[in-house]
Amino acid sequence: MQVFKCLSCNKIEKINKKELEREMPCPKCNGTMYRIVPKMKLGEILLTFQWITEEDLNMALHIQRQLSRSYPIGKVLKLTGKIENKIIEKALEFQRSELEEKARYSVEI
Repeated sequence: MQVFKCLSCNKIEKINKKELEREMPCPKCNGTMYRIVPKMKLGEILLTFQWITEEDLNMALHIQRQLSRSYPIGKVLKLTGKIENKIIEKALEFQRSELEEKARYSVEI
């Protein structure tokens, strides 16, 4: 089960689908719905808000795999100049707020 929330109207939609989706159109207002269960990874959030491109993320993931020690994806994106620290902070704040949202809906799921 996946749970989505609309960025525009805050509609919550539960979807029974095995394949994970990052976003989908809202059936109520046609706005962008993003996944709150299971939680979105930082890269998915950055893509959803179009703060990075799919190419940027793939490049950062490739670099992350090549490093001898694991770096957080936000740090890799920052070090490669693809994103500013304030955007990473916004995305992490969004991720934390959605964890609180998830906790409210996990009781109902």
